Amino acid sequence: MARYLAWIVVVIAALSVSSLALPQDLDQTRPHPSFSPDAVVRIQMEALGRNDEPYADRGIEITWEFASPGNKVFTGPLERFKTMIHGRNFGPMLNHKSVEYENLRVDGGDAQLDVIVLTADDRYVGYRFGLSRQTHPSCKGCWMTDSVVPFEVTAI
Repeated sequence: MARYLAWIVVVIAALSVSSLALPQDLDQTRPHPSFSPDAVVRIQMEALGRNDEPYADRGIEITWEFASPGNKVFTGPLERFKTMIHGRNFGPMLNHKSVEYENLRVDGGDAQLDVIVLTADDRYVGYRFGLSRQTHPSCKGCWMTDSVVPFEVTAI
């Protein structure tokens, strides 16, 4: 019995660590049902951190791909989304120096993850990502971003 319990603990630990890793053999510029909510946010933040690689605003374009259909209704089309990301509220995400991920919460088909960004000009800014598992046929089963809400970071 003890050996069985130890095996369960090892499997659970492996599953929690693997949910943080990104599947390297999949295209990470488009949603996929195998990506966990935290992987989706990490993909977007990595893209925004290198926004202009290999060309201008490629990071924003990748982020747009992970926006849920409902999100796109309010933030699109893509050119409008780019303007919004370059604006005062979301501009600090672009070409940031580092990111910390905190407080992942998953409740059924909804998830939330806080991101603390060290900006290119050495400020800390927080963002709360809200995601949901999609049911739309074009992205069925994929975690996608419904909202990103900036918040003030008071202590690091």
